[in-house]
Amino acid sequence: MSAALKQTSSSEPKWLALIKGEALARFEKAGLPTQKDEDWKYTNLNSFKNLQFHEPTFQGQIDAQTMKGFEYIDAQRIVFVDGQLA
Repeated sequence: MSAALKQTSSSEPKWLALIKGEALARFEKAGLPTQKDEDWKYTNLNSFKNLQFHEPTFQGQIDAQTMKGFEYIDAQRIVFVDGQLA
């Protein structure tokens, strides 16, 4: 498992880092579910086996120009990038 996935952000609350760490440990132990697991018997996850996951590459701030194409209504906007408030 990627070391970056195991890192916690300095702005992340300790309780959240603990929950995420426990969840990651359970996933590393169990792996993806299969159709042999009762709750997943109708879900085929074979397509995930060949996917190549990578670390997020975004660095920096999101500005108003970037968000312009996402304006649908006149409202307040909160933007999160990789789980961090931007």
